[in-house]
Amino acid sequence: MHKLLLGCVLLTMAFAVHAGSPLIFRVIIPNSRAETDLLKTFLQKGGKLDDYIAPPDTEFITVGKDYVLVSKRQITVTKVMEVSPRERVEQDYASDKNGNQKVKNQRVIRTIGVRLYPKDGMKFEDFTARHIGYQLLIMLDGNVISAPTINQKFSSELSITVGSKARFQKLLTTLKTIEVIP
Repeated sequence: MHKLLLGCVLLTMAFAVHAGSPLIFRVIIPNSRAETDLLKTFLQKGGKLDDYIAPPDTEFITVGKDYVLVSKRQITVTKVMEVSPRERVEQDYASDKNGNQKVKNQRVIRTIGVRLYPKDGMKFEDFTARHIGYQLLIMLDGNVISAPTINQKFSSELSITVGSKARFQKLLTTLKTIEVIP
């Protein structure tokens, strides 16, 4: 079983996403810089994003202050089997002149594990198998959670790694708004 390392932590409960808040997986179209530059020129000349005609089966979305060309094909997940937040501490050691080891660096790694239901998990596995080498865009509530590169087919379990404590807390808060399935 492969796990997708993205950036977050692990709660154990079954839940359904509130209407309008699905977990969405899409792929970013590789080598789309030229198309993105055309869009920026169009917008600079007064055009509107909704009026721009993107290549077939693609569309532009805004991510932060930038535009990203993505496939219109996506996987939408409205419920998952498990969400589990986790925190672990990683340490780097250095030896002093007497050979004694001391902690040089210490960082907290925060991850959120998500386990999909089997039906969605099979779709996700097939989707990632067909898009190896692409960047996967993971969105919740219209916000990008992460955008890792697909290096291999993923399983129905993924782990999202979040660097900052504030971002981690924000994602957990979002996930806590999800209804628990009895």
